[in-house]
Amino acid sequence: MVALTSSCSEIIRFDKLGVVIRVDRIDLQTTLVDVTMPEALFQDEFDANRWAPRASNTSPTEDASKHRHAIRNRLHSASLSLDVLMRCSSDDMASDVERILEIAVESLSELESLAA
Repeated sequence: MVALTSSCSEIIRFDKLGVVIRVDRIDLQTTLVDVTMPEALFQDEFDANRWAPRASNTSPTEDASKHRHAIRNRLHSASLSLDVLMRCSSDDMASDVERILEIAVESLSELESLAA
């Protein structure tokens, strides 16, 4: 569960990923979001060395495949939610911004915990 404050301004950092999200809540109808991140984070080329493996009881090959798939899903979810978040913010759809922000922060938090 992601806990976001309802304060006027908030900065959320994911230092291992190099992502910074700045949220400015102007009023109940307007939330502005600015995202700074490295371009390489969501590139198609997957670098398995960047992500810490998780141990399990299955074969190493199966573990690696499941782990790679889970990371790619999280990257995809984070990328899409950040893209939609920026569009909602710029289109001033404040009611959607908070929920999409939660999804983005949750995905980035999981990626941050797995980043080497």
